[in-house]
Amino acid sequence: MLIDSTLREGDQRFGAYFDAAAKHAILTRIAAVGVEEIEAGCAGRCPDTPGLVARARAMLDAEGQGRAVSVWCAAREKDLETALAMRPHRVCLGLPVSDAHIEKRLRATRRDILERLAALLRHGRALGAQYISVGLEDVSRADPGFALEAARLAESEGAARVRLSDTVGILSPGETADLVGGFANALSIPLAVHCHDDFGMAVANAQAALEAGAAFADCTALGLGERAGIAATERLAAWLALRRGAAYDLAALRPLCETVATALGQAVPGHAPVVGERLFWVESGLHADAQYKCSSLYEPFRPEAVGLARRIAVGRKSGAAAVRAKLAELGVARPRDVDRLTEALRAAAGQRGRALLDAEVRRLAAEG
Repeated sequence: MLIDSTLREGDQRFGAYFDAAAKHAILTRIAAVGVEEIEAGCAGRCPDTPGLVARARAMLDAEGQGRAVSVWCAAREKDLETALAMRPHRVCLGLPVSDAHIEKRLRATRRDILERLAALLRHGRALGAQYISVGLEDVSRADPGFALEAARLAESEGAARVRLSDTVGILSPGETADLVGGFANALSIPLAVHCHDDFGMAVANAQAALEAGAAFADCTALGLGERAGIAATERLAAWLALRRGAAYDLAALRPLCETVATALGQAVPGHAPVVGERLFWVESGLHADAQYKCSSLYEPFRPEAVGLARRIAVGRKSGAAAVRAKLAELGVARPRDVDRLTEALRAAAGQRGRALLDAEVRRLAAEG
């Protein structure tokens, strides 16, 4: 279901400069998650790609699980030849189908695009290509009839898959489902989607596409990619595993994101969905009280499932019930006036601008 493109789309993020060692470390982390396909890079753009493809293919072939490594290439004969020479399981060929890209970027016509597509697929077959995925770029702004014509031509010329790209992230989940449904009804080969996150819709759009008939969705660790990036691997994998029973290794998601963040010279945001360290840290009085009584009341899944841990802290937002529970947790005798202690703890947290450490709670409780 998932095509992880951290090493291709993710590498296009402004300021991302992954060296060879980082790319190999990221590749290992991606493989551990269990995604069905790893897009290892672009043909002709990076000298590291052939080595990544070879290593990925060796790892995946040794597993015998049918997972694949792919390489992306532009719609040029030379690039297709370069991609095939790396011997990936799949080649992902991309070309635009919107008039704006065809006319302004390629200085071409719709007929030119169809002729180029047919010629490239025939050339690929002549070179022995077993699996070519045709990506229709900017499909969300293309004429629907022409985009479907290109997809049907790709199928008739032997493409193994068509990938629909919402290049500027303008679709809603409903629009994505409608788009995918239309193509799925018209084609007999699998569909993939590439959803950008310019309006924060990428994960929802990717999931909507999968439920509407797409067989694959592109994703990257931490949602990296051009501009706002694309759908995040960790979010899609976690949702699919926890809500739909997919067999992804959730314990591998945080190490993947940490490895990518380190390569970027950054840290995983504390409240990043699925992998943020602070996701299950609680300070609000209502939530803390409920957490002590039944942790699942405010948790969509167990933190242990993704390698995280709960932390219940006392702070400016804490109520008396949460303070009493914290004192019991710490084995500290409850004072006569819990309300007064609660106010003291809230004031101390306000002065510090953060939740209190357990040692600070002990000290303030002892003082009064």
